Parts: sequence; C-alpha cells; structure tokens
Amino acid sequence: LLDKVDYEALCCDIERPVKPYLLAFVLDDNDTKRSFIEAEAHRLGLEVRYVFDSTRLTLSIPQWLAAFRDATFVITDSFHGTVFSIIFERQFLTILNSERGAARFDTLRQLFGIEKHIIDNLDSSSEISNLPIVQFDEIKSHLHKFRKESFEFLQNSLD
Repeated sequence: LLDKVDYEALCCDIERPVKPYLLAFVLDDNDTKRSFIEAEAHRLGLEVRYVFDSTRLTLSIPQWLAAFRDATFVITDSFHGTVFSIIFERQFLTILNSERGAARFDTLRQLFGIEKHIIDNLDSSSEISNLPIVQFDEIKSHLHKFRKESFEFLQNSLD
C-alpha cells in the first residue's frame, strides 16, 4: 500500500552515490549468476554493488532501500527485489527463483506486463540489451488502482 515517496522518506538521510551502479540483490548466489551479472555490468559500463540475502546482509533497512533508490539497473532473483525495483522505478531483470515461489513472480508478470523482465533461466537472450524499457507510467496507473481497491477493502472491513 505504500508508494515510492513513503519509502524514500525512510532512506532520505542516506547519501546518494557519486558513481552509477548495477545493484545485484541475490538470494541464491552461484557462479552462473555472478558471471552473468559481471558481464552485464561490464556491457553497461557500471560497477556492481552486491547485496545478498538476509543471512549475509550488513545494511540497515534505510541503506537497503537506498540501494534500490539509487541503482541505475537491478538484477535480482528475489520477489521483493523485483517489487522494490518497480516501486523505485528502476529498470531491472529478475532471474526466476522457482524454489522461492514462482506463482508470485507470474502474478507480477501478468499484472504489470513485464514478462520479458522475469526470465526462467540465463542464456544468450537474457542480455539486458535485449530487454524493452519498463513503462513505469503504465505500472503506476495499475498500482494506483490496486491501492485504491485495497484501501476500500480495508475501510469496508473496518465498517
């Protein structure tokens, strides 16, 4: 139910970086993903900033949010990484993580028309240069409608 402004308020004290970067928020790290991330960052001329799962997370919540806020591009295998890429209107590529619940990724694909941004596996067609630009104006329109419906549902439930 919260939007970009609400999350930006939580990380407003975090300084913005000078250099652009590719954010890699990876839950299930492996050599294949790392190689892909490094290659794509090189193609884009970006440094990589890795943020791993919560067992290795050393960032505060405001720092974690700012990592998404400030990223030039995001590669993730996380549902929440995908959601925060959308909230902060960052171009992204999600590597489907079926062991963590493929259905919710499929829901995002269908709701927002981002089928090409959530891929099942890494292959030569996965390159970021092959992706269409995410149309965030359309997504924001859908989100506004969903938020309105959710607030109405909560209000009706409380009445």
